[in-house]
Amino acid sequence: MKRKNLLITTSILILGIFIFILFSNRALNSNLESVIQDDKRNEGFVGSLHYEYLVNYNSLVFSLDDVSYDYTIADVFRVFLQVADEMKDKDFTRFTFSYKGNKKFYIDGKYFKTLGKEYSIQNPLYTMRVFPSYLYKMDKTKAYSSLGGLISDYVDFTDFHENWYYDDMQNE
Repeated sequence: MKRKNLLITTSILILGIFIFILFSNRALNSNLESVIQDDKRNEGFVGSLHYEYLVNYNSLVFSLDDVSYDYTIADVFRVFLQVADEMKDKDFTRFTFSYKGNKKFYIDGKYFKTLGKEYSIQNPLYTMRVFPSYLYKMDKTKAYSSLGGLISDYVDFTDFHENWYYDDMQNE
């Protein structure tokens, strides 16, 4: 009888934890849904926002799952910046960019917060230019050298988008 009660209690506890994790990630993903619904330019963007490994509440993963070929890289970046704006009051240690669940790059959580706070006041061209210098590969090495010059910085910005999702879209 004692074993049966322990098994039932353990099962209920595990089920409760599982439900909590699902609801936490669902609530988080509602931020992305809000961004997509609030700006008509974002129609057709398909992605998800969730905690890393579903339980690491310090680390966010932004998975782009589908986007129309009509979108420019600036359109995709705008969605990301709007997500940062939506979540600017939350603290994270890391923000990861993935394509269909395949993690590609990340930025420091403090920089993600800065992007959110500056979204409504910062020149987006400036943000696009300096952004690559804050990117890391998944092996924790810098993805791009720091600010190589105006043209070089925009080349890096384009390269980031190609490596994040565009090349994979072309190969599907």
